[in-house]
Amino acid sequence: MEKYDLIIMDFNNLFFRSFIIPWKDDEEYTAAQRQMNLKLFLDAFNKIDDFFKEGLGYEPKIVMVSDFPIDPNFEKLSSKYYRRLIYPEYKANRKQKRPEIAEDMENAIDLLKTHRDDLHLISVPGYEADDLVGEVLDLFKGKKVCLVSNDGDWCINLKQGQVDILQASLKELGAIDAEDKILTEEKFIAEKGYKPNPGVLLYKCIRGDQGDNIPKGVLRMPEELVNHIAKTYESVDNLIEKSKDDEVIPQKWKDKIQENVDQLHLNEKLIGRIRLKEGTNILDYNYDCAKEGV
Repeated sequence: MEKYDLIIMDFNNLFFRSFIIPWKDDEEYTAAQRQMNLKLFLDAFNKIDDFFKEGLGYEPKIVMVSDFPIDPNFEKLSSKYYRRLIYPEYKANRKQKRPEIAEDMENAIDLLKTHRDDLHLISVPGYEADDLVGEVLDLFKGKKVCLVSNDGDWCINLKQGQVDILQASLKELGAIDAEDKILTEEKFIAEKGYKPNPGVLLYKCIRGDQGDNIPKGVLRMPEELVNHIAKTYESVDNLIEKSKDDEVIPQKWKDKIQENVDQLHLNEKLIGRIRLKEGTNILDYNYDCAKEGV
């Protein structure tokens, strides 16, 4: 396994992958069930932790980024706040989470704090984990980092020789070929045919994101054309300006790109990373399980 200086985990992704709540709406959520779910969460964390410790031969530094507002000393803005200023319908299609979920997430964070005292937890009100992972990577430029998330959006951070991503189910981590589940930029390009950055962003700008209630940028565009755009262009502005002379894109789809300029620009803002407000120091939001700074 590659030698990683840092592991960045997606807390929300891990929580919802492992913290399975197997009771129906009309059933009581018991204290025993809550304790069982906390155990499942901790087991999942330990499985990932052990995967890296065994593969690396040492215990790597871990930072977890979260959408959940951890520290009561800061305002409790929803992680959707800044994107909803841009598009009020962002994630409006999602079912309201049970009130127990917030308490369970808080309990899971408290459990991590007592479980391992060298773990860092970072959450900035109003921002999503997708935004925060970029901020943490900026702090560790030049270091070898592995991200842990099954969220495909995190692939945009892949960088050959610097940033990989573990995208494996918890069951797969115990398999003989588990290390093959670490995705590199080279593997991504071989599979998709385009670079993750900016290809992932451009692909989703065209396709939209049903899960986040982001409309399609161009309806019913053929997959081979979307892949061509992801491979060829550097940004939405670059696509809008240069696609008029693209010999691969038929005129029908060139016209549709120009007809949907506003939607494509909106999608780029929603899907892309939102930078922290000027003057905001991400280290102020490091809710230390760790005894030393990041």
